[in-house]
Order: sequence, then structure tokens, then C-alpha cells
Amino acid sequence: MQKIRIVFISSVYGPYHIARVNALQNLDFEVICFGYCASHKDYPFFSSRPANYELINDCEFSRVNPWRSFWRTLRLLWRHRPNLVLPCGYERAETLAAVVYSKLSGAKTILTLDNQRDDRERKVIVEKVKALYLKFIDGFCVGGKTHLDYLKVLGVPEWKVSFGWTCVDNADIAAISSQIRASGRCTTLPESYFLCVARLSKRKNILRLIDAYQIYKVSLPAETRPWKLIICGDGELREEIIHRIFSMNLSGDILLSGHIHDFREVIKHYTFAKTLILPSSQSEPWGAVVNEAMAAKTPVLVSKQCGCSGHLVEEGKNGFTFDGNSAPELAERMLWMHNNEHLLGVMGEESWQIVQRYSPENFARSIKFLFCSIKGIAEAL
Repeated sequence: MQKIRIVFISSVYGPYHIARVNALQNLDFEVICFGYCASHKDYPFFSSRPANYELINDCEFSRVNPWRSFWRTLRLLWRHRPNLVLPCGYERAETLAAVVYSKLSGAKTILTLDNQRDDRERKVIVEKVKALYLKFIDGFCVGGKTHLDYLKVLGVPEWKVSFGWTCVDNADIAAISSQIRASGRCTTLPESYFLCVARLSKRKNILRLIDAYQIYKVSLPAETRPWKLIICGDGELREEIIHRIFSMNLSGDILLSGHIHDFREVIKHYTFAKTLILPSSQSEPWGAVVNEAMAAKTPVLVSKQCGCSGHLVEEGKNGFTFDGNSAPELAERMLWMHNNEHLLGVMGEESWQIVQRYSPENFARSIKFLFCSIKGIAEAL
């Protein structure tokens, strides 16, 4: 029997994308990967070139011409003749090309996305146009319930939606973490620390995390040594964050590691961290660093503003959620983790068990099931 041919469309390719592609291939799909730009300034570490790769635009992401990209994508689709196209993001010209190709050829388009209703200001007229456009798309693969809820508001029926998009390479992260753990304690990292891996931007709420850390520190008994806080990431608020740390006399407690390009080094930080904290105060579509940390068996504290919080965090089992706008609430959670350090090993194991529901393998199975469903329904009509 001839394999189902899929075209996977992304901007650039990193470990997450390669893991999804490999999982699709393991289900006996033939996968061709389109990249619509050569590089992306926000993802300099995503530079993989998977097998069967087609570069649509040989330029940086910000220089992509939408109309040129639309025609190039459409021509490449006609050349490869896939049965299924998996584009990412409804606003992209490449997605429009996939929809046009599918309607003319009889192929199917499953859009992958993680948009939420409140992740930005929504305008009524734009939402009406979007709802009309989405009627031409055959199916959708999303991360979780908040993404489904938004699609339902736009008039997408639930039977057209599957889950599993927001996954990372759990098995690879776990294997690397186990190797690191087996090699012994890392002398370049503090003995005990909270970890935050995030861009230094307003959305990520790092200034409030620093306020919460101060509250946590002064809440400890005088004879108790506080855990350090390591912040991995870079961004436009770096100077303001440095100033806040110095003004609060926390320069000996909070360490700014900058952006770490070596993913193995990031996994090392997860492996020895007591807890990962993702403190976003504005609506965040998901928060894949939480998946990564959990794959390394790390407990987590995640703000309720993160799309993953209702899926990856089981209160008291592998961590806690908190209001990203409340420094005292986050500090209370940090204090609980400190006072219950003896439970963190078990909580880390729970993290590993929970994140298995969000694996590349489950993503691939979800795509296959949805494709067969929409194809069967279309043939029955």
C-alpha cells in the first residue's frame, strides 16, 4: 500500500520539530519538510535540516515576502503532491497556499496552532474574517483545552480538533538528563536553586519573580540558607532586571546565565534544579520549557496564565499553579517547595509520568486518527 505523503511546514526546525517528524515517519507516513525561512532571530538555535527538506525562502524570517512565499509554497506543493499538509499558524501565507492546494487537489490540511482567545487584543471584524477562513481548513491539531475553546468560539466543530501539538522530545531529554545525573553533581551550579528559563520580556514577568524571590527569602528562618535563583534567557528587559536585582541587594542570590545555546547545558540546569518556575503574567499559549523540565524529572511552579498549566500541573503531585500577577502567592509556593524538599524526588517522577501524555508519538497518532476521520467523513458525503 502506498504511504500517505505529508508536507510539514514550519519556519525553522529544531529538536521539537524533528521529534514530531520522526514520530510521523515511524507511523509509516512519508514526510517532506518545508521551511519558509533560512533563519529566525528569535530561534537562533533552531538550525536543523531534516531529510526531504525544501527551503521556500532563503532569507531571515523578517524578510520573507508573503506573496512570494505563497506562490513558492503552492508550486512546491504541486511538485510533491502530498495527501496531507500540516502548516503552522492561520495567519501565514504558506498556510493559505496549503488551503488552496488542498481544495484544488483533494488533499487535506490540518492546521497546527496554540492560539488562545485572550493572548492578544481581538477585533470583531478580524475574528469574523478568521472564522470564515477557518471553515476551509479540514482539521486542527492543538495543545490543550484553551486552544480548543478559542476554535469553538470561531465556529470550529469539536470533531475537527485533535490534541498533541505542544510536545517536546521527552525520550531524548530524559536520556540526556539520566547521563548527566549519573556523572555526578555539577560543580558549576549551586547546590540548591530554583530555575527559570524564559526570554527577558514583559510577558515572562521576570521582575515579579524577583519580587517573589525576595518575599520567599525574608520568610525563611534566620538560620536557613535560601536556595539560589538561576534565570536562563536574554531579552529587552535585561538591564532593568539587573538594576532590580542590585537595588534589592540580591546579586549574591540571583544568577543571570544569559541565553544558553547548547541544549545539553539547558538540560543540565533542569536536571539539578529543585524546581522550575514559569511566572508569565500575560496569556501565554503554552510554555514548552515546562515540558522540557518535566521530561528531566523536575517539579514545576507554573502561572495560571500559561496554557500548559491546566494540563501539565497536577496540584501537589508534580508542582503547583499560581496567579502570575501575585508575587506573594508565588513566594508561598516557593516556600512550600523549600520546606518540603524531601518530596521533590517523588514530584519529579510524577512530572515524568504526566508529560508522557504529551509526546511526539501521541502527536503522530493524533494526526493519523484525525486525518483518517476527516477523510472518511469527506468520502461519505
